[in-house]
Amino acid sequence: MLLHRCYTLLFHVLLWCWQIQESIQREIDSKEVGDFVLGQIEMGKFDQSSIPVVRVTQLYSVASGKHVRIYGKHVDARGEDGDVYARLIIQGIHFQSKVTIRGNESDVYLCLNHKGKVIGRRKRRDDETYSCVFQESILENDRTEYRSVLHPEWILAFRKDGQARNARRVKSGHRTTQFMKRDVPEDAEKKKSERILNHQKFKPHVERMKIPSYSSSLSDTKR
Repeated sequence: MLLHRCYTLLFHVLLWCWQIQESIQREIDSKEVGDFVLGQIEMGKFDQSSIPVVRVTQLYSVASGKHVRIYGKHVDARGEDGDVYARLIIQGIHFQSKVTIRGNESDVYLCLNHKGKVIGRRKRRDDETYSCVFQESILENDRTEYRSVLHPEWILAFRKDGQARNARRVKSGHRTTQFMKRDVPEDAEKKKSERILNHQKFKPHVERMKIPSYSSSLSDTKR
């Protein structure tokens, strides 16, 4: 009975410590954003549009032809279009093209361990053990590459079969390191519908603005 009470007390203490840690992390993140905004206002450079927008997207791997997905500790690039685990939140931090990649369904961060292996982690870290923050770069071919902020020579990469490559063994510009952001199916369909609607609205104006052909003008002149 006493042992059971000790275990219960220990569980509540651990839970309390975890809640405090989460609260501190949220306060740190909020303070970083607040300090940046205040600094920009003081310098007269603040632009509200510069605040990063968090939205769900998909990350298409050029090498595998599929989407990156995160579930549990496992990360691969075998997700089909619309796969629930391929819905990612790529969120900017520090406003310097630095981002975190997190599964929308699994709530797990994409990270690199100290050996350069791609893994999933519940909590974001960026130290000698785990690197969960990436530098997002747009290449000349408009594709995207992700480098570890902690180890700039390490690059996120996936093979043709969708398996993750060791980030220490790839070079920039290789096909395995290139990605493209894609809308989730419902967003893509919404944008398609908006384009069709806009086209239908614009079409009558185009019809009225059409210039008469030379032959029709000539026949009108003969009359």
